[in-house]
Amino acid sequence: MGWQFFKEGASKIQDPKPYSAGFLGSAKGPLAPMFHSMVWDRDGFARLNLDETKAIWERAPEQAARHFGFDESQRKSADQLYKRYEASLRTFHADNSSEIREYYGEMERLDRDNSEPARIEVASLRGQVAKRESEQKGKLRGWLTKLEEMGANYETDLNALATDRQASRGEFHLGKPGRRFMDSEWIDGAVRYFDLTIGLLLIVGLFTRFVAVAGAVFLGSIVLTQPPWVADAAPTYYQVNLMLALLVLAAVGAGRFAGLDFLLGALRHRCCPPKQETK
Repeated sequence: MGWQFFKEGASKIQDPKPYSAGFLGSAKGPLAPMFHSMVWDRDGFARLNLDETKAIWERAPEQAARHFGFDESQRKSADQLYKRYEASLRTFHADNSSEIREYYGEMERLDRDNSEPARIEVASLRGQVAKRESEQKGKLRGWLTKLEEMGANYETDLNALATDRQASRGEFHLGKPGRRFMDSEWIDGAVRYFDLTIGLLLIVGLFTRFVAVAGAVFLGSIVLTQPPWVADAAPTYYQVNLMLALLVLAAVGAGRFAGLDFLLGALRHRCCPPKQETK
């Protein structure tokens, strides 16, 4: 079990691509609205907001200058980069403004339709809503691909201004609009090290009961995104089996038999023996 968690964490660190937005965004059941709200910029409203993106890009030259320690010439070059990319951003919004407004209106209508029980309970109506959502997400993907490509190029050009010595301080990253605590982006970063830590502690048998329960709770949260009793829910048998296995490890305190918990227990018993034994 420890090796499995360790490998999951290590693979996520080596290939840090987003993954939690997928299962959070596809959550079903009574807790689905809560899980959906955890997806960073699920409907793209933050990234499609010109003012929010512009504010982040406008701060980037000064932030990059502090990060790398730019001289005056490099600062001027960074400011020129902002002006160039800001002009491209405005052009993008000017070219797509009418379609983006239509998208906002359709998403509002979809939210109203999804809140009507009749449309959710009737399969044919639910299918119509799903088709409309799919069409809107297709439009959104096209816009976000262009915006993210533009932002990635801006970030690359800012990093290219640094000398080799300055670049040794680490890569500069642009911020993202609409970020909040405990969103899917935060979860992606936290779970990598959570899995790695859980795996290492299980391998050496340290704090096994606490660690196993923590791992089981995490897997349980994944199962809750796709409750088995809800129609169209994705299968979660794999996560359920792992969760039950972790609860068994917690119940028996496996680390006391073949792990560092045995040594901790022996040390505690020696320095702080039970009162009856002391007597």
